[in-house]
Amino acid sequence: MKDQSLSFLWCNFSKIVKWQGKRLKMEWPAGEPKKERTHVTVKVQREKMIDIYLRVGLEVPLRKLKLAYCDRVGLDCDEVRFTYDGTRIGDNQTAGDLEMEDGDVIDAWSDQWGGSGGASASSCI
Repeated sequence: MKDQSLSFLWCNFSKIVKWQGKRLKMEWPAGEPKKERTHVTVKVQREKMIDIYLRVGLEVPLRKLKLAYCDRVGLDCDEVRFTYDGTRIGDNQTAGDLEMEDGDVIDAWSDQWGGSGGASASSCI
């Protein structure tokens, strides 16, 4: 049974892969066009929290992804900043605009308030 399934896999694999000198070249058979992608699945991560995977359309404003993430983790969307490749994501930008691919990571950052402990900068001198 294994021999038959392996030969079937090899036949289908050999239709896609062609030897080109010392390298393999991937080609799709003429009758089977590539599917054009319309969605990507991205990971939204935040420090000390569980990573959440969200699927978003390439032409959908990322504002919807932000709202979905904040709704799932129970945060106010006005207090969270989202960055992709180190740049802040605008509400009207899309995954297609940012050329996102499956598995890309979006970082969620919480705005931090306070932290001075009551001491002013001038009293530390």
